Amino acid sequence: LHFFAVDKFSQAEAAQQAEIEYDASLPTVSIRLAGTLLAGDWYSGTVTATVTADGAGVDVTSVETKADAAAWAAYTDPVAVSGDGRHTLLGRVTTANGKTAQTSTLFGIDTAPAAATLTLTPATPNGALEGWYKTAPTVRITASDAGSGVKEIHYSFDAAGPTIVPGGTATLSLPEGEHVLSFFAVDNLGQAGAEQQTTLRLDRAGPVLGMPVLDPPHPSASEDVQVSVEATDAGTGVQVVSFWYSIGGQLWQRIGGRRTGDTYTAVIPATGEPTLVYCNVSANDRNGNTTDRSGFSYYTGDVDLCVAELSYSGDLRDGGMSNVVASLANNGLSPFNGYAMIDLFVDGICAGREEITYLGPDGIRTNVTFPWVRSAGDHVIRVIIDPANTVPEFDETNNMREEVITVPVPNLIAENLVVPPAIIPGQAVTFTADLRSEAGTTRTFVVSFRIDGSQIASYTFNGIGNSQVVPFSASWLGNSGAAAVSVVVDASSAVPETSEADNTASQALPHIAAPDFAVASFDVLVDGPLPGDNVGVRAVVDNLGAAYVGPVQVAFTVDGSTRSTSILNGMQTGTLVTVSAEWRAEPGRHVLGVRIDPAGSIREANEQNNASSSAIDVPGLALSSASVNIWSNTAGAAGMLLRNSGSLPLTVETVTESASWLTLDTPLPLVLAAGQLVSLQFSIAPVPAGQHDTV
Repeated sequence: LHFFAVDKFSQAEAAQQAEIEYDASLPTVSIRLAGTLLAGDWYSGTVTATVTADGAGVDVTSVETKADAAAWAAYTDPVAVSGDGRHTLLGRVTTANGKTAQTSTLFGIDTAPAAATLTLTPATPNGALEGWYKTAPTVRITASDAGSGVKEIHYSFDAAGPTIVPGGTATLSLPEGEHVLSFFAVDNLGQAGAEQQTTLRLDRAGPVLGMPVLDPPHPSASEDVQVSVEATDAGTGVQVVSFWYSIGGQLWQRIGGRRTGDTYTAVIPATGEPTLVYCNVSANDRNGNTTDRSGFSYYTGDVDLCVAELSYSGDLRDGGMSNVVASLANNGLSPFNGYAMIDLFVDGICAGREEITYLGPDGIRTNVTFPWVRSAGDHVIRVIIDPANTVPEFDETNNMREEVITVPVPNLIAENLVVPPAIIPGQAVTFTADLRSEAGTTRTFVVSFRIDGSQIASYTFNGIGNSQVVPFSASWLGNSGAAAVSVVVDASSAVPETSEADNTASQALPHIAAPDFAVASFDVLVDGPLPGDNVGVRAVVDNLGAAYVGPVQVAFTVDGSTRSTSILNGMQTGTLVTVSAEWRAEPGRHVLGVRIDPAGSIREANEQNNASSSAIDVPGLALSSASVNIWSNTAGAAGMLLRNSGSLPLTVETVTESASWLTLDTPLPLVLAAGQLVSLQFSIAPVPAGQHDTV
């Protein structure tokens, strides 16, 4: 490089030169790992790292390594890295010209598979039998792995197919009985730990008791009774079965059962006289669990309960509230004392239950009544006494009585619908028809009269008898345009019938000519009203169509709201009727009108000529003032604002001052257009001292 400098006077110094060298090359460094590779970048043991450095033509002054969080250290020999987990190894080279290069590598070491641990809560079995749980413990398997981490836990009971739970925790449900639990854990590299086994025992259910069997099944008062029951326990086994009995409600006695296989027996002594014996059976297993058999009883004596007869009362028609009366008897020689259920079944469905506690001997009867809502059709009625066979009897074949009864299915008919030969609009018309029932008595139903499908009247009948004919009628205010009248029996289909096809009778209506009400004229009788004036209106109503005999409403309106109505009692064709009304005028623009039949209840030949209207304007004034400060014995001026708030122009002719010291300066008269605002100017003479509230 040659260079020199020149000063402001162009004097140059002697030239100089310098030699510069630039080296763009960089050193390199690399790391090579050696060890037993498991998967990916995971090793099963110590990893040896060899570092290679190149100065790119320049002398290497140092090579260093750094493992994980350790400090940089000079590299001389291959570096050994150990310890489970992830590791980071860095290599660095420095050259004589001060340049450095660095590299790094990541790898993991996993020297052992995941380890699994079993925890039981409670840790010690709490059953009566050693080594057995009485309540289900919490069974939890946890696993850990310092290397790649836990992937999953495998477990099974009694060498069954394994259950695999992802993660490091598995909570198990221990089934009843004695079971061998096998389990192990697998880490994320697929290394499985050694399988472990333990035996767990759970018995929290009491023994299973069968149905007690009596021998003899229907003992007399002089016979001992052997009670047998089967008892099993799949867990720790049956330890003891106890029989409890009470004769006639006396003190309970306990008898230990004798075992033969799974059957346990006890003998209950004879009662000596007819009475009810209450019994119960309980069983304990070896782990402290108890089962109590539902109580049962038997009767010692000569008893035979039966359903002697069935009868019926109440409302026997379709839909009626009736009663099934069961006559019960005891055909035995001993009275029955105890509890016996009586069930009513209708078409196989239980429809009622009653009970008796006493029934005398020798065929003495007692009645039990069941309510039943009848429905049309055939029904199987069955009454059973002692359906569970808890009462010992010498004859069990007569405890049930069954019979089929028929509730006739009716057929409702609407007929003989009579329509007047001519109908005048507005005239009250009466229709008549007959209602008849075939084949049965009916439940409550509704009859509907309809004009063109719309109901005009309905009647509720509390049922009618077989072949009964009931006349009935309905009234209707004739209206033009109607085409047909119909009567519908059982309009809501509440009554099951043999046929629904004849529930309706229909007739065409004679032609009903339509009236045509029109407003012939409409007049406002006051010209230019002022606020508060009574404004009279008058309308002439005409009927351009057929005669109408019913009431006709005429409504007078102001701005669309009805203010008064008049009723015309019918109108013949071509009749002109004058109707009048009054309205108290209010400021502003208003529309006064008249409308015939405002509700639109009368069908007309033309509905477009029923109304007429007229607009009027009522003027109005509004006075407002500005506040003025007035000092005593001083002169001044004041202003008042005046507005015409009406819709017509008006003229202000006079203004009256309320004080002698106040004088109007604005010349009169003033003509104000609708909505115009003007100012009235006043002069104020010296005002006397004192309070002046109003000017």
